[in-house]
Amino acid sequence: MIYYTMKKLISSALILSLAFTVQAGNEHEHDHGTNATITANVQQTFVQNLGQWSDKVLYRTGVNGAMMFVEQNSWTWSKLEDSAADRMHDIALLSNEEQNSLVFNGHAWRMRFVDGRSDRTIGTDKGAHYENFFLGNDRSKWKGHVPVFGGLVQQNVWPGIDVMLSKVNGNFKYDVVLEPGADHSKVALTYDGLNAMSIGKEGELILTTTVGDVTELAPVAFYGDEKGGAIPCSFILDGTTVKFKFDQPVDPSRTIVIDPVLIAGTYSGATGASNYGHCATFDNAGNIFTAGRNFGPTYPATVGAFQTAMGGGGTDISLSKYSPDGSILIWASYLGGSDGENPHSLVTNAVGELIVLGSTSSSDFPVTVGAFDNTNADLDISVTHFSFDGSALEGSTFVGGSGSDGYNTMYANYGEAYRGEVIVDPVGNILVSSFSSSADFSTTAGAFQTSLAGGQDAVIVVLDPTCGQVLASTFVGGTSDDNAMGLRIAANGEILIAGITESTDLPIPAGGYQTTYIGGDRDGYVMRFSSDLTTQIAGTFFGTTNGDGAYFIDLDSSDDVWIYGQTDGTVPVAPAGTYGATGQGNIFIAKLQADLTSAPITTMIPGDVAPVAFLVDVCDHVYISGYNSSGALPVTGDALYNTGSFYLASFDVGLSDILFGTHYGGSHVDGGTSRFDKNGIVYQGVCSGGQSMQSTTWAYAPVNQVGWDIAVFKIDFETAGVQANVSSDAITGCVPATFNLTATGIAPEFIWDLGDGSPQQTGTNVTVTYDSVGTYLVTLIGNDPNSCNIADTTYITLYVYDPASTLAAFEATPLSTCDGYFLQLNNTSIGANQFTWTFGDGATSSGTAPTHEYAGPGTYQVGLLAVDGICISADSTTMPVTFTTPSLAFDPDSPGYLCPNGTTQISAGTGFDTYLWETGSLNATITVTEVGNYTVTVTDGFCTATDSIDVFLATLPPPMEDIFICGADIGSLSPNYGVSNILWNTGSTEEAIPVEGGNTYSFIATDLQGCAVLDTIDVFHISPIRAHNFIPNVFSPNGDQKNDIFGVDGIGFQDFRMEVYDRWGLKMYETTSIQKGWNGGKDNATESGVPDGTYFYIISFKDRCASDEFAEHHGHVTLVR
Repeated sequence: MIYYTMKKLISSALILSLAFTVQAGNEHEHDHGTNATITANVQQTFVQNLGQWSDKVLYRTGVNGAMMFVEQNSWTWSKLEDSAADRMHDIALLSNEEQNSLVFNGHAWRMRFVDGRSDRTIGTDKGAHYENFFLGNDRSKWKGHVPVFGGLVQQNVWPGIDVMLSKVNGNFKYDVVLEPGADHSKVALTYDGLNAMSIGKEGELILTTTVGDVTELAPVAFYGDEKGGAIPCSFILDGTTVKFKFDQPVDPSRTIVIDPVLIAGTYSGATGASNYGHCATFDNAGNIFTAGRNFGPTYPATVGAFQTAMGGGGTDISLSKYSPDGSILIWASYLGGSDGENPHSLVTNAVGELIVLGSTSSSDFPVTVGAFDNTNADLDISVTHFSFDGSALEGSTFVGGSGSDGYNTMYANYGEAYRGEVIVDPVGNILVSSFSSSADFSTTAGAFQTSLAGGQDAVIVVLDPTCGQVLASTFVGGTSDDNAMGLRIAANGEILIAGITESTDLPIPAGGYQTTYIGGDRDGYVMRFSSDLTTQIAGTFFGTTNGDGAYFIDLDSSDDVWIYGQTDGTVPVAPAGTYGATGQGNIFIAKLQADLTSAPITTMIPGDVAPVAFLVDVCDHVYISGYNSSGALPVTGDALYNTGSFYLASFDVGLSDILFGTHYGGSHVDGGTSRFDKNGIVYQGVCSGGQSMQSTTWAYAPVNQVGWDIAVFKIDFETAGVQANVSSDAITGCVPATFNLTATGIAPEFIWDLGDGSPQQTGTNVTVTYDSVGTYLVTLIGNDPNSCNIADTTYITLYVYDPASTLAAFEATPLSTCDGYFLQLNNTSIGANQFTWTFGDGATSSGTAPTHEYAGPGTYQVGLLAVDGICISADSTTMPVTFTTPSLAFDPDSPGYLCPNGTTQISAGTGFDTYLWETGSLNATITVTEVGNYTVTVTDGFCTATDSIDVFLATLPPPMEDIFICGADIGSLSPNYGVSNILWNTGSTEEAIPVEGGNTYSFIATDLQGCAVLDTIDVFHISPIRAHNFIPNVFSPNGDQKNDIFGVDGIGFQDFRMEVYDRWGLKMYETTSIQKGWNGGKDNATESGVPDGTYFYIISFKDRCASDEFAEHHGHVTLVR
C-alpha cells in the first residue's frame, strides 16, 4: 500500500488573464528517480485576506514564481529572479559571511484600473481546505480558517463592467465582462514600475521587467450571451496605459467579454514561491503532516526593481495536513517572523495536535501569552503547539540564550544543520533534543549539566503543553562540539538521547559499552537520564577509529536501545547470522542493552545514505529511511523501485534478515526528521525538484509546479505484528450523542469496550449512543494469538455535552477614513464555534471577527449567524452600521512671519498624498517673499481639505538696555526676548552668559518669528556711591556750555527723583531722570529763566550697590549767571 502526495508551496495560485508557461529550472537534482508525466489536478487558489496581510490586499495568489496581490483598484505583482530559489535552497551550505552577503534581485509592478475601483470582490469555487497564518508577534494578525477560492469576481470596476480572475491550464487569466449598455471605452489599465512596454508582431502586449518579460497574448473578445460570436479586438498602448479596441462595430445591448491571456516566456515555472521540504509525521488516524521552508516575495512597498538581502532570512515554516491517502489537503498553516525560520521535527500528541520544533532568527516570531521565553537574542530554538484544526496556537515559545541555539554546526550531510527531535510524553509534555552555543541557555535546578562546556553542546528540554514552563533542561557536552539528534522516552519515564560528539571528555559514566572516545574526528554516543534530567543513569560512546555519528534512537519491547547512524570506519557484523556486510558503506545499526553496558547486535548495511527516519516496531522489526543514497544498497524482489535518491528497508527481529528494501525517487531532504509509526508505515518528507518523485493519480497535487517543492510519501511495509488504531466520526456530541467508531490496523479480531458499562462488542465498525453527559474512554484491542505481539490496545476519548443555548452577539465599530470605509467587529457570541457574517453589501465571511471594507458611505445591515457545531444549535442577530463621509483634519500652523528684506517658509504639514498652493506649488512647504494670505489644498486618499496661512511682517524686538555690575560681582546676561541659535561674541552658544563690568557684549540669534537679530550691550562697573559728593552747590546757566546744568553725576542710581524750590517754596523743577538736570528755567523752559540766587533741592534715589532702602539728600545750590 503506497500513499504519497506533493504539496504545492502556495495552495492558492492565481491566474491573471495571463497564462504563465514556464520551464522548470532546477540545476542541481540530487537523484535520478523515475520521471512520470502526470497531469495536475490541483487548483491554484486565491487566499482571502482576513487581516493577516496589508489592509490594501483583498486576496493573494502565487503565479509561476511571482506573487500577485489583488486590491480594490489594482493588482500588484512581485517576482524574484529565477535563480533565487536554488540559491536560497542551498543557503545552509554557505558560511555566515556568505549568507549575510547573499542578495536576490527582484521586480515589483502594479496594474491599476484607470478611474476604476471594484465596489465588491467575491471569491468563487471555494476550496475544501483552509489556511492558517501565524506570522509575526502581532496576535491581531494571526488568522485561522482563512478560505481559499478558485476564482474571483471584481464587480463594477467601471459602471456595468466586472473583471473575473481565474486559472486555465495552470495559467492566470482575467476576463473583462461588459453588461449590456456598458461603455467599453471606460476599460483602461495603466502599469507602474515596468522597465518598458510594447506591442509585439502578433499583437501581444510585452511587459519588460528586470527579471524577465511578461507577455499578454493578443486579446480575444466575444459576446457572452447565448448567441455568442467573436469580436475582433486588439490592444491600444498609450505610454503606460492600455486600452482595448474593437475592430468592428459592437452591439451595446449584448454582454461582451474581453479575454486576454498572459504568458511569461522567461519565468521559471514556480507558482508563487519555492517550498523546501524538511519534515513529516502522522497522527493516530493516519493523517499526514508535512513541514517545509517557504521562500518567496512579499507585498512590495514600492514598484520597480528591488534587491532583497537575505542574511539567512526571508523564509517561513509552511505546514500542511493531508488525509491518510494524501488525496485531500485538510489545512495549511504558515508560521514565522520577519527573518528566517526552519522546521526541524514534527510530532502529534494523543489528540492529534501538531507540535513543531524549529529554529528562528526573527525577533517577532509568534509566541503565545505566557510563553516561557518571548525574546530572541540571536538564533533561537522555537517550539510551537497547534490546535487540532491548525487555526490556533495552544503554545509557542523561544528557547535559547544570547548565542546561537538550534543550529547544528556539526553537519555532515546536506540539510543536517536543521536537526534534533521533538516528541511528547503520555501526558502531553513536549520533549526536545537540540544544540546550543549559548552560555546563558536556561537549565533547571539540579540539572545534570548546568553550564556550556564547549563551543556547541547538546541540550535536552522538557516543556509543558502550553510552552509556558520548562519542566527540565540540561546541557550535555564536553569541551569540543556536541549535538543531540535522536530522543526517546522509556516506559519508566527515563529520557534517552543519541548524538554526535567531537569531545574526548564527554561525560560518560563507568561501566558503559565504550567509556572512552574511540577516535576519528567524531564519535556517536547514547545517554540515559532520569525523567527530571538531574541524573545520568547510563551512557556510552559508540564509534570506530574513524568518524561516526548516532542519528536516531528507539526502544524495543524489552526496553533495549537501538541506534541508527553513519560511520567512516568498520562496525562489526555480529553476532553470527546477523544481516549485513562490513566495509561496503556508511550505514550502521546497533542494539545496546538497556543499561548501555554492551552491544549484543551490531551491523553495517551496504551502501550510503543520510539517515532521516528510524523505527523498532511492536514486534521488534527494524526500519530505516535515508536520502542521497549511493552504492550497492540491498533491494528485495518486491521493491517499489530499484533506483532513486531515497532508500527504505525493514529487517527481521534481531537483524536476522532483510524483509523489504526499496529505492524511491526524490530529490532529498533540506533538514529535519521524518517518521515511521509503530505499525511500520513511513511518512517521509521530501524536497523535490522537477518531477523526480513518483506520485499517485489521486494525490492532492501530483505534479510539482514550483522550482523546489515539499513532497511526502507514505508507504506501509506490512511487516509489523498486530496493529490497532481507532477513529471516530466525531469526538464530541450532545445528548443523545451517537458516534461511529472504526477499527483499523492488522488483526483478525477487534474487541471494543465502550466505557459505559455495556457488554464488549467485536467487529471493525461499531456505533454507540450515549444518553448521559460525561467523558467516555473507549478501548480497542486488536487480537491475534499467532502474532509476535498477540495483542495491541489503543484508546479514544469521547465527550458528551448538554445542548447549549447559543447566543449571537457582536459589537460593531464603523471607521470612515480617507483610505476607505472599514468595519471592525468584536464577536461576543456565547456557545458558538461557527460563524457566518453578512455585511449588507453582498459580501460574507466565516471568520470569527473579520474586518470588512465597504465601497462607500451609507447604512448597512450587518448580520451574524452563530452556530454551535457540537450540539447543532444556532442564533442570529443583525445590527445597522452607518458610515459617514469622512472629513480630513487639516489645520496648518498659522501665522507665519516674514523678516524685513527676507524670505520665510510656510508648511501645510506632512502625511498627505498631494498638495496644491494658490501659487501653483505642489510641495508641502513653500518659500514666500511677501506678506499676505496663502491658500493650500491637500488630499489624503479620497478626502480633500483647504485652509490658508497668514504671513505677517515680523516686528523686531527693541535694543536691550545696558546693565550695571557692582564691585567685583559677576553678572549674568541674556536676551530679554525669546531667541534660538544664539552666538555671542565670546563664542558661547548658551542663551545666558556670565559677564563682568567694563566690557561690551554682542550676540546674533534667531527670534521667535524666525528673524535674525543683532544686539550690543555695555556692562558698567559701579563703585560704592556717596551721592552728596556728586552734587554741585553752584552753577551758571549762561549758555557758555560750562556748568550750565545743575544735576547729579553717577551710574549707581535707580528710582531717582530731584526737586528744586525757591525760597518761598515754589517748585522750580522736577525730574526722575538722572540724565536730565536743571537748566535754571522754570520747568526747564529757557525763555522763563529764574533770577540769580539760592535755591533748595531735594534728591532721593536707591543705591544699586547698597543694601539700604531709599536715600534722601537736600541742600542749597546757588545760581549765578
